[in-house]
Parts: sequence; C-alpha cells; structure tokens
Amino acid sequence: MKNVSIIIIAFLFSLMCWGCSDNNDNSQENIKESYARFMQDSLSVSMQNEPDMNFTYWTPAEVVDFVKRFGATIRATGVKLMTPEACGFQSEYTDPILNDAQAFAQSDIIAGHLYQGFIDIESGSYVRNRHDYICGLYNSKLAGAGKGGWWMTEHFYNDGENETDPSKWEFRKWDYNLSHFAKELHMCMEGYCSAYIYSYYSIIETYLKKIIKQ
Repeated sequence: MKNVSIIIIAFLFSLMCWGCSDNNDNSQENIKESYARFMQDSLSVSMQNEPDMNFTYWTPAEVVDFVKRFGATIRATGVKLMTPEACGFQSEYTDPILNDAQAFAQSDIIAGHLYQGFIDIESGSYVRNRHDYICGLYNSKLAGAGKGGWWMTEHFYNDGENETDPSKWEFRKWDYNLSHFAKELHMCMEGYCSAYIYSYYSIIETYLKKIIKQ
C-alpha cells in the first residue's frame, strides 16, 4: 500500500466483535494479536474508533494496556499509531495515555473527536473546560515530548437532518457551515491541532437519504 499515491488512515470500528464468536480470553487475545499485525499496512491507524462509546467500548485501562503490549508491533513498519480517539476527546481517556510513559512512547498521534462540545465556549464551564483541555494538550504534554499537535479525526455538523422541509436543512447552508464547521476548524488550528478530518461522508449520506425520500 505504501507504493501507491493513496494515503490510508484506518479506524477499526469494533475490534472486540471482529471475527469473534465468543468472549473467552484466548479468542480475544488472538484477535488483538492479529489486529496488531493487520494494522501495519496503513500510513497511520487508530487502535479503536471511539472506545468510550457503548457500541465500541473499551475501558481507559484496556486502551493503555493494548498500546503498551502491541504498539511496538504496529509501529514496526513505520505506521503511526493514533490513540486514544475517544468520541469526546475527554481527559478520562486521553490522560491515561499521556501519563503512562510506555503507552505515550508508543503513541505517535494523540487523537480524538469533538462530538461533545467545543466551539460554544460561552455556553458554560463544561464546553469551556473541554476546549481549554484539548487546546492545551500541545503545550502541556506534546511539545515537550517531541510530538506534533493533536489530531481531530472525526466530526460533522448535521443540524436539520430530520426535517422534511429542505429549507430547514441547516447542514447545506453556507452561513451555518461558516459559523460551525469553519469556526471549529479555526479554533482547532489556534489550539495547535495538526490535522482536522471532517466526516463529510456522513453529510453526503444524510443528503442522499433526503433526496431518496422525496
């Protein structure tokens, strides 16, 4: 894959269900080992998409353990390992990686999503604290360790998607995208974000479903 002009960034959706018909320890361990070898064919790879969500759930301790045990195998061919890629980029998942020397050393990219609030910092302390935590990662942890800025690896805005009236599909409007998507991108760059990946596929899927229904 590395000899063609395509950049592949991989995010496994649910490792613990992949090829596993039971939950015994041997099956889970075999899957983890196979997955670590499989991950070697990408430019960069996340060990789990949104480990904090109930449909892909890993505990923070399980994330750290996987990175420590299999990080070197995954990175052996030059693949950059992204961790922990939580849905809300919350400290409960990010800090255990940052504070474990071995797991942090095996993490090339600290990544996460912004689905739980980021741009509306005037709405209250919850969003403000999230914003400040994420934007503070580079200066507080990453720069001193010689790592690049954090990555925002998935987000999209889809307000109005459940409306039957196309005039209420906010996600199609320029002013909406400027005040949401563009604002968020700008704020991420101000916070030393090195890569911002907008989930445009989700928007296309939403739009196509609307067209098909008409």
